[in-house]
Amino acid sequence: MKITIEQYFRGFGLIFIAIIVFKIVSTYLFVEKSVFTNGIVISHELERVKESGSNTAKWKTIYCPIVKFYDLNRAEVKFQSEMCDKQGVFEVGENVGVYYNPTQVRQAKIKNFKYLWGDNIVIALIVGFLCFGIAPLFRLYKKFGSK
Repeated sequence: MKITIEQYFRGFGLIFIAIIVFKIVSTYLFVEKSVFTNGIVISHELERVKESGSNTAKWKTIYCPIVKFYDLNRAEVKFQSEMCDKQGVFEVGENVGVYYNPTQVRQAKIKNFKYLWGDNIVIALIVGFLCFGIAPLFRLYKKFGSK
């Protein structure tokens, strides 16, 4: 049995979609099991990263918000968000919602659609299109391009 390029695309697509679904379910379970509280952005950690796809050394600065909140025991907790942006999305002093794991309070996330769900959804759409949208184009190319 010969495997076509279309089947390769679909196979890779299914693998990537399964990974994205796992990440979305993991985020959902984290939110369901976590405690919600309010926090405040106290500063930004500035990081310099090399721009992807650049052959020359082009660097950009990204801003990672550092948030302070108080847990159920009224202990102060500070964490740096895993999500960073080119421009600071949150201002210093801005109040934000925070989800955190009550057993490991440093496992915390800012309540923001983009920060919780956005990247996973965008990646799922791109991978879905690339693997399930482009694969049929190979069939059309074989059908009409070989004439």
